[in-house]
Amino acid sequence: KLAAQLGIPLEEVRGTGPGGRITKGDVLHAARRRGIAFPEAEAEAKAVERKVPFAGIRKAITQRLNAGFHEALPVALTTKFAADRLVKHRMETGGSYTAYAVKAVALALRKHRNLNVTLEGGELVYHDEANIAVAVDTPKGLMAPVIRSVEKLSILELTKQINDFQEKGLRGEITLEEQSNHNFTVTNLGALGIRYFMPIINPPDPAILAVGSIETEPYITEDGRIEPRKVGYLTLVFDHRVVDGAPAAKFLATIKEFLENPETMETASV
Repeated sequence: KLAAQLGIPLEEVRGTGPGGRITKGDVLHAARRRGIAFPEAEAEAKAVERKVPFAGIRKAITQRLNAGFHEALPVALTTKFAADRLVKHRMETGGSYTAYAVKAVALALRKHRNLNVTLEGGELVYHDEANIAVAVDTPKGLMAPVIRSVEKLSILELTKQINDFQEKGLRGEITLEEQSNHNFTVTNLGALGIRYFMPIINPPDPAILAVGSIETEPYITEDGRIEPRKVGYLTLVFDHRVVDGAPAAKFLATIKEFLENPETMETASV
C-alpha cells in the first residue's frame, strides 16, 4: 500500500524481511533512492532526544523522598468536611485554601503533641513549634519550602509566604536550605480537581496531609430536605512506625474541626 502511494513498483524493491518479505523500511529505502520525499521518514530522521543531567536540587529531593517511600510504613486515612463556612471565610479574608490547611495542621499539632515528632537517626525527636513544608509545583519539579512557627502566623501571613514561595519556585530560586528542618508537610491538588490522593511522606516527618478539591454535593437535612452543600476532601498519610491508627484518626478529626470552623483558627490559643 505504501509503495503504491509513493508510485514505486514492488519489483524494484528488495525485500529484507523473513523469506524476502518487503518491509516498510525497504519501501522507504527505495523511495530515498528515487529521490521521493516522505514526510514520516523525514520526521523520524529529525527526531532528537534531549538529555538533561539528573542532578542538583531535583536529585537531592528524589533521594530524600526515596527514603520516605522505602523506609516508612505509610497508612492513609481519608475524610470529608463541610466546607461552606471555609468558602465564605476565605472570600472575606482573601486567604488561600492551602494557608487554612497549614494553619489547621499547626493547631492540631499543638493539641496532638505525639504527632509533632520526627524520626531522626533511630530517635524520636519531639518539637514545640510547627515547621510545615508546603509542596510547590515548579518548572524544576516538586519543591517543599518550609514555613517556620506556623502556629504564630495569621491566615493572611501564611497566604503571603505561600505565594512568595510559589513565585520563587517559578523563578527557580527555592534553595535546599529553605526545604530543610520541617516536621510536617502539606500538599494541595484541589485546584486540579483531585479529591483524594496518597502522597509520599517527606522524611523525617511523621505524616503528610493531602488537600483535595472543594465541590458541591447534595446534603439531606434533618427534616429530610435535600440541599446543596460545599464539601472538602482530605487524606492523611502517616508513618505507622511513629504513629498508630487511632491517634492519627483523632489528629485528622481535629484538622477537620478547624476547617469546618475557620473563624476559630484566628482565636485559637498557641
